[in-house]
Amino acid sequence: NKKFSKMKEKILELFYKQKCTQKEIAEKLKLTKSYVSQIVTKDERYPDFKKEKLKNNKKNIICKYKK
Repeated sequence: NKKFSKMKEKILELFYKQKCTQKEIAEKLKLTKSYVSQIVTKDERYPDFKKEKLKNNKKNIICKYKK
């Protein structure tokens, strides 16, 4: 499904490249946080991302998304 693929791409771009939280993505795209979480956690990059985040314990990361 093209629409699903485009939405998935957008969610993952916002999460990995723009550094938005799942909550911010859900609000910006008018989706549920649960749906965003499912997309993000099923992505193959997520386990490494999570390990790195826990290792660095980065705080005050600002979402860079602009409409």
